[in-house]
Amino acid sequence: MKMIIKKIFSSPILLAFLIMAIAVIGYKQVEKIRNKGLSLEVVQVKNGYGYQIFKGKKLYINQEQIPAIGHRETFKTEDDAEKVGNLILQKLEKGQSPTVTAKQVNQVLTSK
Repeated sequence: MKMIIKKIFSSPILLAFLIMAIAVIGYKQVEKIRNKGLSLEVVQVKNGYGYQIFKGKKLYINQEQIPAIGHRETFKTEDDAEKVGNLILQKLEKGQSPTVTAKQVNQVLTSK
């Protein structure tokens, strides 16, 4: 075991790799902590519904229209706004970008 530790610390490449691995793992843990406290609220807007995502008490995303479909249209039902909002919320909780494609939106809206 001591031999392995000596090899790691004597090799600059292995040492750099170890430091990067620790940094990445630490960053992911910080992101998980930061993303806690996210919440979704469906809101009524002119001609339909939208959703808001909060980070703690701070408004993080205000989505008044269906995203990614290529034209401006509000959600027809609270349920539809909640489905897409939950998709975005799940992506954020995984540390992913909150962007979606029209295909993803359609899949969520047609699922039960």
